Amino acid sequence: IGTVYEKQGDCENALLQHHKGLEIHFRVYGQDHPLVAGSYLNIGSVYAAQGKDEEALEQYQKSLGICMRVYGQDHPRVADCKYNMGRVYEGRNKMDMARELYLECQRIFSKVHGPGHTKTVNAVNGAQRASRCAEDSG
Repeated sequence: IGTVYEKQGDCENALLQHHKGLEIHFRVYGQDHPLVAGSYLNIGSVYAAQGKDEEALEQYQKSLGICMRVYGQDHPRVADCKYNMGRVYEGRNKMDMARELYLECQRIFSKVHGPGHTKTVNAVNGAQRASRCAEDSG
């Protein structure tokens, strides 16, 4: 339900619903569960849409930590977290950090999905954008 509200631009209700989902997932499954990680990722996405970068990064970090513990470092869910973090850093003009995250995503997505997959291509494009912007500002 939170995602529907987010797509409608109703970030307040989106956050409310995502937080309710997080509470339920946390209570039912405990703290290190993929659904808890997904809730943190969703909350981070709403914060990112609102321009609340610090809050978004905090939520993405929580999701990343769970995904790393549950899946290991080379899983697509780990790359999803890092990709979202890269977008926030890119928006804040922290191109070196964004590029590093995008390159990690590229490595994971390429390994799992192949070089032509949309997620791999998006990560490559993000890394190239961040590199160009870093060069232009340097």
